[in-house]
Amino acid sequence: MANVVKDLPTMKKFEFPVYEVVTPHTNHSFTIRSMTVDQESVIKESSVSPVKLDTIISQTIFDCIENKEPPFNTLEGFEKNLTYRDREALIFGLIVASYGETQKYSYKCPNCDKEFDVDINLGENADVKIYNGGEDLINKEVTIDLPVSKYKAVVKLPSLFESKALYNIKGVDKSVIDKMSEYNIVKKLIVPGYEIDTATGDKIEKEYVIDKLIEIYSTIRKLPAKDRKAIQNAVVDMYGKYKLTIEVPTVCPSCGHEFTTSLDVTQELFRNLQ
Repeated sequence: MANVVKDLPTMKKFEFPVYEVVTPHTNHSFTIRSMTVDQESVIKESSVSPVKLDTIISQTIFDCIENKEPPFNTLEGFEKNLTYRDREALIFGLIVASYGETQKYSYKCPNCDKEFDVDINLGENADVKIYNGGEDLINKEVTIDLPVSKYKAVVKLPSLFESKALYNIKGVDKSVIDKMSEYNIVKKLIVPGYEIDTATGDKIEKEYVIDKLIEIYSTIRKLPAKDRKAIQNAVVDMYGKYKLTIEVPTVCPSCGHEFTTSLDVTQELFRNLQ
């Protein structure tokens, strides 16, 4: 008996929920839609590998962006023109579009140890500080004078593309790359030195430029701690305040104790995937 193929019913069309996001470092506006169940599965299946997971998250966000205007019309353009802080804001948009603004959380009171559930509106508790300077923060280079060595450190925010490329360096152990990544923001070191004039024997002052990350990392490791701290403090002052934060004030219903919880968007993404 031949198989009979029945006509499939015509499904009513629907629209995916969307959320508007403005990126804190580069001040770009995006409309991001909800993930599909298939996209959820791809992220969950890739979570065993941090590098693969990082790539899949960026790919998923890119696929869910509805207004892909140049330079964001290709994945490469997306990754070359956004930072990790920008991507965190987009992950937040992905969470809200996919699962809604109001979500249920379980807490344990740090004062009385009682457990309780509470509904939290993520949008009302999220704060995005956006850079509004004359140029994209991602294109801005700043020179820092190091107090002890008198070296100069030229810093610039790494893009998603540059951060990912770090883990494709061949012949370097991953543990070393993890340490190097802390200094990926340093694009070059300008080192004072001198050379000897062969004719007169005089010292001629000269500056040397170190611009390969592995050499930058090796050099910074040998600098005084105060110089490293100067780089860290300058980076926080220049870029640190431009980001998404989610601070949730909560009151324990049993004892009335008030406390605040900080939410990490990547952790929130995986909490919702469960």
